[in-house]
Amino acid sequence: MKITTKQLKQIIKEELNNALNEMREPPEGEKIWALMLKDEASFFQGVELFDNLKGMGVLDPEKEEHIQNVINYYDAIKKYLSLTAERRSLKPPGTPLSAMDRDLKPRWKEVKKEISAAKDDIYKFRDKIRQRFVRAINIYTGVLF
Repeated sequence: MKITTKQLKQIIKEELNNALNEMREPPEGEKIWALMLKDEASFFQGVELFDNLKGMGVLDPEKEEHIQNVINYYDAIKKYLSLTAERRSLKPPGTPLSAMDRDLKPRWKEVKKEISAAKDDIYKFRDKIRQRFVRAINIYTGVLF
């Protein structure tokens, strides 16, 4: 089958238009980032989109790692908040350890260690992500790290 010069020009024109249209759409990683930075509800939409695309080769490996670190940072803060709430329920602030229920002391001490580990995770992941994500997540969670 022979292609005429006119047909070849038309094919090239269509392919160029397709390539330009693809360039105008932000890559998937950028879409996920934009969702994560918009608000907390959109953050979860970004996480869901990321979970669907992770490991499929659609995302740039560096962006994929960064997005995973952002999610890990958020999760570490939520874990920290949950543990601190549990610790307060076991021993309200100002209550001496000696006045605490004897059965609750081991769990209180365990939670204290888990809080320390959660803080370590928070700092580890915070140092791996861009500051705009740190600020956004701190706003979503109401915690400053």
